[in-house]
Amino acid sequence: MANLFWQYLSDKLEVRAASGLKRQLQAPLRIDFSSNDYLGLASRPLETNLVQSGAGASRLISGNHAQLVALEQYLSVFYRCRQTVVFESGYSANHTLFSALAQQGVGLLYDELVHASIRDGLVGARAKTWAFKHNDITHLEKLLLKIQGPVAVVTEGLFSMDGDFGHVGDIATLKNRYDFALIVDEAHTTGWRGPNNLGQSDFAGAIDDIDIRIHTFGKALGGAGACLAAQGELREFLVNYGRPLIYSTAISPAHCEHIRAAHERILMAAEERKKLKDVILLFNAAIQNKPGFYGDLQSPIRFFSNGDLESLKKLAENLKSQDIDARLILSPTVPIGQERIRICLHQFNTKQEIDLLVSDT
Repeated sequence: MANLFWQYLSDKLEVRAASGLKRQLQAPLRIDFSSNDYLGLASRPLETNLVQSGAGASRLISGNHAQLVALEQYLSVFYRCRQTVVFESGYSANHTLFSALAQQGVGLLYDELVHASIRDGLVGARAKTWAFKHNDITHLEKLLLKIQGPVAVVTEGLFSMDGDFGHVGDIATLKNRYDFALIVDEAHTTGWRGPNNLGQSDFAGAIDDIDIRIHTFGKALGGAGACLAAQGELREFLVNYGRPLIYSTAISPAHCEHIRAAHERILMAAEERKKLKDVILLFNAAIQNKPGFYGDLQSPIRFFSNGDLESLKKLAENLKSQDIDARLILSPTVPIGQERIRICLHQFNTKQEIDLLVSDT
């Protein structure tokens, strides 16, 4: 009957509930300040051809189909890199990349606030890994002075919980003095940041200095999936050492068509990008002289925190009662004592919605 098994799982949930940190699923609310759909494209249909719905096998068997090969060639041009490797999600892309690098002896220096998918890939690493203080170039350089052998430095274009941009340009300048690969997760900046809308690396004018970028398609692009954009022969390495890629069924021809259509659409989204910038300015004006709001003033990701978990819980319930979808973020996503109401801004948010959100915080 497996009674002991199910009781054990239930007890684990009770522990989390007793600490006030138990997570629960809920339906999205009417006023969206929580999704990563920055440009409002996720609800719009994509025009795609009706093609084969499954790949049938992993890429090493029979899943390396013509649509996937063609898509990766297209994305290599789109992302201005030598080679791309496509995945079904950003999590899968990060986990595959970092587990392969760490297991094959590459040392990894990562910003202490990088995404969980990166950290999960480092579990059981054969090589050493080091966290450097968030956006602290001085601390990073001190660590680089001590390290020998192949090493990669990892940061993000925009940090998803704190809403501040990674210091990509400053890290790139260190490559003039140290031998390391630079990896940037551009999940939250792809499609709207930089002159070519390729992320913070693009904004900093440092694309050619980034060895590998992670671009996801489920946020500003309004689709699903992700790719690794590399300046070297990354695909061959992952086909040999990236276990999630080796042992997973490849994405389908239908999904490939969907990804291509999402990229063609984002090229035409200039109006949506302008509206997003306008909404960010409206929000900045609304929170002026109001304490408790954090995040870069150019960022669509912000958060409110006052250091009091109980009052934040009450605030979250009050927002929910008004159909305002701004989620309470709890441990372990953020450290205990740093709980917050996360706010995502979108091109479709109105001044009235922003005023209502801000007035209640």
